[in-house]
Order: sequence, then structure tokens, then C-alpha cells
Amino acid sequence: MKLTINLNNSLDQALVDALSSRMPAVLAMMRDRWIAGSPTPAYRNALLDKSEIVYTLNGNPFTGKVTVDSAAVRVRELGAPSRDMKPGLLRGPKSRPAKRGGRYNIIPIGFSTESGFDAWQFYGVSPFRTVSSRSLASSWIYPAIQPQPVLQEVHDAVAFDVGRLLSEALKEWR
Repeated sequence: MKLTINLNNSLDQALVDALSSRMPAVLAMMRDRWIAGSPTPAYRNALLDKSEIVYTLNGNPFTGKVTVDSAAVRVRELGAPSRDMKPGLLRGPKSRPAKRGGRYNIIPIGFSTESGFDAWQFYGVSPFRTVSSRSLASSWIYPAIQPQPVLQEVHDAVAFDVGRLLSEALKEWR
């Protein structure tokens, strides 16, 4: 995922110097706004740990980008398709051979309530599920994750601040 900025390079040299000196501040501000708009702790931590600011792309002082290579950010921005967990559970280290052929695995799904007792004791619900090669095909489908993009909101918020920083550079140039 990345946020990119690119300004026109056909300007007076003094203005070019004034504006290009603001680019690192603009990129840092973009990164900070992206972090501030983080919807979850995992998204925020990915931005803090794995984001990178690249200034002057291809030698152009008016270009730069803030990138992050993280699965948490990618899933949040682009979403993820549904997937079948059954093959992975049957190939896992805890799967066992079944008496009638095939494999099975016991998956603990116990949960506790606020009062501290296990709900399965009260409601009679089993604290585990068994997956086997004979299980229904659709019984272990992990649902799709819908995209919840943050980048557009950050882009809109940054556009105003970029204008402010560049107008400050223009005042210095005059």
C-alpha cells in the first residue's frame, strides 16, 4: 500500500528549492496522518514498524511515497477472499489418522463467560469441534473480509495540509 505525491517540475529554481525543501516534511506528515487514522492496533503497529518514506523518486525532488509492506494493512485496504480451512486443519501437526481411513483433528472452541464458568457446562455445548475428511465441504469456511479502506480518508486529510505547507514555502520564496 502506498501514498504518493508528485508536483510539476517546470518552476523557477528558487521556487523549486523552496518547495522541494518541504517534501520531507510533507511525506512525514502523510505518514503521521496515516498512523493517526489507524482503525486498529494491528494496523497502527504495522505502520509504525514497517512503513518507509522514500524521497525523490527517479531523481525528481517533487516526488516521494510512504509505503508499508504488511498483511494487516493489505487485508484492511483490499479485503480478503473466503477460504476453506478444512485442508489446512487436516494437514496440521495435530491431525490424526481415523480408524475408517482419512484424517481428523479436534479443534478446541471452548469459551468462558464473564462470571468465570465455561458456557458448555451450563448450556451443554461441546467445547470442541471435530473436523474430518468426511466433514461437510462447507463446514469450515472462513468468511471473506470486506475491504475497509483508510487510504482515501488519509489522502483527503493530507491534501489540505500539503496545500498549507506549500503555501508557506511560497511565502518564503516571495
